[in-house]
Amino acid sequence: MTKTPPEPIEVPENVRRYSRWMIALILLTIVGFLMGFPLMLIALATAPAAAVFGILALVASAKVPGMGPMRISVAVGLVVCATSMPIALFGVLAYDVMAELQDCQQRAVTQTAERACTEAYDEGLADLMDRYGVSIPD
Repeated sequence: MTKTPPEPIEVPENVRRYSRWMIALILLTIVGFLMGFPLMLIALATAPAAAVFGILALVASAKVPGMGPMRISVAVGLVVCATSMPIALFGVLAYDVMAELQDCQQRAVTQTAERACTEAYDEGLADLMDRYGVSIPD
């Protein structure tokens, strides 16, 4: 007795479109983070846009049977968006400190100069955190 393969699930076109846009925007967000400062700030636009497309995909797939795995993958994408946005917001808050670190490291020739850049960055970051009332444990 041979088993027949299960019927393939037909994914509606709008769900495919929304999920493709979400994936593309998440990839753009990740590439921005990998490219470093200041390109990481692109996540301020791409992460919320990806979240919107993810929510649209979840809503569009709500009444389609057999879409459980797809909904789970979209939910994981929404978690990625939710974690990317605060990181990008921190990049905005720490823009000056990060820009100074990058400039200092580009000028640094020796390891001692690089250490001085790192120490200046740590001090600037501590000052920034103090300004917003956040304490950093030693």
